[in-house]
Amino acid sequence: MPLTKEYVQKIFGHAVKNEMTELFSYLRDDVKSTIFNDEVKASFPAGSYDSKMGYITAMTPLYSILTHDPDIHITRIMIADGNTAIVQMNTYGVGKKDGKRYANPNCYVLEFEDVEENPKIKTLTKYADSAVLQQFYENNKD
Repeated sequence: MPLTKEYVQKIFGHAVKNEMTELFSYLRDDVKSTIFNDEVKASFPAGSYDSKMGYITAMTPLYSILTHDPDIHITRIMIADGNTAIVQMNTYGVGKKDGKRYANPNCYVLEFEDVEENPKIKTLTKYADSAVLQQFYENNKD
């Protein structure tokens, strides 16, 4: 099955509904992920990870400093080079300590397995404004 926009929309529909268990079920256990710039650790999750749990663990602190699950709005999904998808979204929330609004655009570049049915994500690169994320984290962490 060639990768389709509808399939990727289905996956990221879980993110919009904050169904993270369902969303993460589309990641291979050995997914290779890079968050922001792994050479310049400008924010807490920046780095490269070799597993689904590594990625989840890196991103978990963001969820702990929000007053509620983030509001996620998908702005664009594109399919490129056969098994690659690009997903742009905006993430919004409110800080637990400072009560300020968090707003950060995100872009994911995802490479999927080359299988006929239900391909999983084998590589993931996440881009966002790391300065905004780090400042929000510093203002709201315990």
